[in-house]
Amino acid sequence: MALTKEEFEVFKTHQYCDNPSCGFHGQVGQGNIKTYRVKGGQIYCNACDNGPFSIRKGTMFFDLRTPMDKIVGTLQLLARGIGQNAVCQRTIDVETSIVAMN
Repeated sequence: MALTKEEFEVFKTHQYCDNPSCGFHGQVGQGNIKTYRVKGGQIYCNACDNGPFSIRKGTMFFDLRTPMDKIVGTLQLLARGIGQNAVCQRTIDVETSIVAMN
């Protein structure tokens, strides 16, 4: 799913270069992470030319096809202590027998 401009900017502010040879390796907010394509959700490091790479890289949202608002809403309900069956019925529209929690 494509990110909105606002979602993209939120992800971008929390990204860092993962190239160990980069002078900004692992540092957030240094100004080295630039937009490559908003529509494709891609960024790059202009300090070492690492990229382009997915803005969701290193997050739980990487390579997911489910809309982020559905995932976040589901996690919020679970965090409030609402049971698995109720969450499935309210947000996911999935039979509870399909969702297995270990």
